Amino acid sequence: MSLARKVWRPLAKAIVLAAILGWLARQMPLAGVVARLAELTLAGALLAIGIALAQIALGGLRWWRIARTCGAGLPLGRMQRVIFISMFFNQMVPGMVGSDASRVVMCARAGVSASRALIGVAVDRAFALIALGLLVMLSFPWLAGHMDARLTVVLELVAVSLVLGACAAALGSALFRTIFGRWRVFGVLCDLLDALRACCRDPATLATALSTSIVSHALSGATVIVLAWSLAIPLDPLAGTIVMLPCLLAMALPISIAGWGVREGAMILALGQIGVAPVDALSLSVLFGLTGLAAALPGAALWMTSGARAPEAPLAQLTPK
Repeated sequence: MSLARKVWRPLAKAIVLAAILGWLARQMPLAGVVARLAELTLAGALLAIGIALAQIALGGLRWWRIARTCGAGLPLGRMQRVIFISMFFNQMVPGMVGSDASRVVMCARAGVSASRALIGVAVDRAFALIALGLLVMLSFPWLAGHMDARLTVVLELVAVSLVLGACAAALGSALFRTIFGRWRVFGVLCDLLDALRACCRDPATLATALSTSIVSHALSGATVIVLAWSLAIPLDPLAGTIVMLPCLLAMALPISIAGWGVREGAMILALGQIGVAPVDALSLSVLFGLTGLAAALPGAALWMTSGARAPEAPLAQLTPK
């Protein structure tokens, strides 16, 4: 990557983040937000952090199962350690780039082929988005009755595109390799599609990947509900869980650091659709981000205390079916 791209890409994202946060600061009475944050109870904070830690562990389980099928597996304990460390790095880099890149690097250092590690992480990320798309599709009747019609249509189009795109990629992997496999530049992409197809064809991997992803997304809603309860903000559990789905889609965009800025705008818009005041929505969003930061701190401790280790032999690489 050229020096200009190294400088301008982070700078552009920093400008976007500053613009969003600046707009929110002008629109929101920040004194009210600070007062709301001070009302958070210790029990609510600890419970929210516990839920966030469970989410990370579920993500590690999903990644471990997918990586085994993709031929990039390490022992479950090692992969859980890696994913906790990666969540710490995710707090400092736009989107999920920090988390994904650190996972690839740490797996490569443990003896996994770098290309296989990259494919395992990419397929893991794909399944998280596929499950999110499925949940949005299943929530369409509720969304249509409670949210703006145009916003609902956009959400459904995005969700359907995610799911159908994944199905087409898995089903068409063999055809794609037949057409483009002769060119080396498409080699990694062919391997990625083959790995996605292998995961979809393996019942244990498919069930684990989808179930852990669905539960993890539901836990994001649970975190917001716990925080709302702690702040005495009236929020229906079902409504809070469903409106978090489009917020998670927005947070997946690689245009902000750890979701800051984008998450605030998305949560104000989504929660506003069900009657939550902007000040309360912003307070919940800030606390949601701080909860994620607190849950990432064990990863920092693991990283700081990890010494030099001999590479661990990866599990036998499997040929995608």
